[in-house]
Amino acid sequence: MYNTNKAAQYWGKRIKNFNLQSAVLSLFLPTYLNGAYCTWEFKTLKKTLGKIKNKKIIDIACGGGRVSVPLAKMGAQVTGIDISQEMIHYANEYAKKNSCSSNVNFIVASAWDTKLPLHSFDKVLLLGILEHLPTEYKKLAIKEAYRLVRRKGTIHIVVNNKKSIFLNLVEKWKKPTQRKSGYYSSLMDPHQIIAYLKSLNLKVSIINSNLHYSILLHALDRINPRLISKSDINKISDLFEHCIDLDMNKTMPKSTLRQQASLEEKFADQYFLLATKT
Repeated sequence: MYNTNKAAQYWGKRIKNFNLQSAVLSLFLPTYLNGAYCTWEFKTLKKTLGKIKNKKIIDIACGGGRVSVPLAKMGAQVTGIDISQEMIHYANEYAKKNSCSSNVNFIVASAWDTKLPLHSFDKVLLLGILEHLPTEYKKLAIKEAYRLVRRKGTIHIVVNNKKSIFLNLVEKWKKPTQRKSGYYSSLMDPHQIIAYLKSLNLKVSIINSNLHYSILLHALDRINPRLISKSDINKISDLFEHCIDLDMNKTMPKSTLRQQASLEEKFADQYFLLATKT
C-alpha cells in the first residue's frame, strides 16, 4: 500500500538535508553529473516548449523549483505543485532569490489530485515524477495532466527505461515497493506509457533520449571515484557536454536513426515524450 504522507515526509527531509539537484535528482551523484542531466533535460524541454512568454505552465511535482523558477524567469506564468510542504517552501525562497516570484505560484498538492480548474494550462510538465509512483498512481497523474491541459496544449514527460541494460543492474530498481523511509522507485516501459497516453486520445512523440549521456555515466560507475582528480573532473564535464550535444543533435540518415533507436532501447536511461491534446 502506497503511503502518500510517508512519501511527502521523505522528500521533505531530502530538501532539508541536501542541495537542490541532489534532493530532487540522484542523491549521491556528484554535482557535475546531476548538472549534466539537468542540461540534457532542460535543453530538450525548451526545444519542445517553444515560445513561453505569458504561457500558463504547470510543473507537476516541481520539487524545489529546479525547472519552475528558470521558466518563470523566461516570462512564463508558472504554477508549481508538490506533495512536500518543505519542497514548496524551498521553491518559494528560490523564486525570491531569482526575483521571479510574480511569475510563479507554488502549491502543496498531489500529482494526481491538484484541485486546479479544468483545461487551465497551455503546457503540463511531468518530469521525473512517474518513476516514483506505483502503477495506479502513474495513471492517475497522467489523467490529471490530461484534465489540466487545454485543447492543442502539450504534456511534456520524462520516463525512465525498463529495457535499459544499465538500469536493470541498479539495486533500487529491482523491487518496486515503498520503503519504510517513504521512498518509492520503479522502472517503466516507455512504450506502455505511450500506449496509455494514446488511449486518452493524445498524439504522442518520442522527442529524445539521453543515450550518450547514459553510456558515459554508467562507464564512470565502474571507476573508483578516488582515482578521479579535479583536473579529470573538468575533462569529464567537457565530455558530458559533448555527449549531450550528440543527444540533442540527431541529424542523420533514417537508416542510422533506426539503428540509434535500437541502441536507445538497450542503453538510454531516460526518454523525453511529448503528448499533444487534439
